[in-house]
Amino acid sequence: MSRSDDLHGDLRTIALTDGAAAWSNAGFDVRDGVVSLGEVTIRLEAGTIGLALHGVDTDLDGVAHVGAVPSSDVQAHPNGVSGLDHVVLSSGDLERTRTTLGRAGLELRRTRRIELPDGAREQSFYWLGRTLLELVGPVDQRDDEPARLWGLALVTPDLDATAAYLGENCSDVRDAVQPGRRIATLRTTQLAIELPIAIMSPHPRRSTH
Repeated sequence: MSRSDDLHGDLRTIALTDGAAAWSNAGFDVRDGVVSLGEVTIRLEAGTIGLALHGVDTDLDGVAHVGAVPSSDVQAHPNGVSGLDHVVLSSGDLERTRTTLGRAGLELRRTRRIELPDGAREQSFYWLGRTLLELVGPVDQRDDEPARLWGLALVTPDLDATAAYLGENCSDVRDAVQPGRRIATLRTTQLAIELPIAIMSPHPRRSTH
């Protein structure tokens, strides 16, 4: 899918406040403060955390609307990461956030309830072009806290090689919740990266980004 084929709601840019050096130290090719992940870019040192979606020019229940920046010709990074799998938003009021996303033209695809020791959670899923948006929050409570960008999941064609490259900056590789996939976690605290970041093997039924 080329930029000219962008559809309403396609994810173009994620703005983060992290320093460029932190991402460089994690094995990413940072160019002019931008990390390219296929057709999605991460803009670093942005001053705010937010998203740029094609055709959406408003905040999303507290998640800031930001300007998009173009991607470069980076196909894969030194650490092997080649694309973005999904983004995670958290919300203390799922109905409020789902209503906001619907008004922005995003289509809810499915929901799933999960039982956790501290209470039930519900996941809601949306497609932002080729990137999946996962919205998660408690089932039986609501609060006034705005939604926020909680984490990112990246994809690499060779997870074992990526984990080996990252060394102590990466957790051990383990099976993911999705059948046929594996996952590791970037140790973001020691890298001075604000959001949790997972790195996953490709989906067995989808090509890499």
